[in-house]
Amino acid sequence: MKAVQKVLLGLGLFIGSAYAQDVSNVIHSPGYIKDYSVNIKSDEHLKQGINQITIKFTHDGHTHNDLKSKLTVYAPDNTTLSYEGENTKTNGKYQYNVNLKDKGTYTYVLTFSHKVGVTKSKRGSFIVN
Repeated sequence: MKAVQKVLLGLGLFIGSAYAQDVSNVIHSPGYIKDYSVNIKSDEHLKQGINQITIKFTHDGHTHNDLKSKLTVYAPDNTTLSYEGENTKTNGKYQYNVNLKDKGTYTYVLTFSHKVGVTKSKRGSFIVN
């Protein structure tokens, strides 16, 4: 019986650590904003300096490569940085090269829209250690 408990505990720890590594770079998990699903994550752990952040947009289960998007980042020292999304033309993904100068808590506002239409926004925060 103890061997079974040890195997289950080991398996649980392995699955938990694999899951933690997989989502550790997620800034914003998928959530819906006016029928759009937005997933914001960095390619690596957030650090001081240039970080490549990828944002994936889907609408009713379909990806969109025709959005105008802007990411505004508010640094801990109250400076504001704005970045236009570079469309990768694949699977609704847009890339941003964001310069995070200091450690601390950053807030952001993501705005996006079609060329004509209502602008939608998402607010959130993340921490740079």
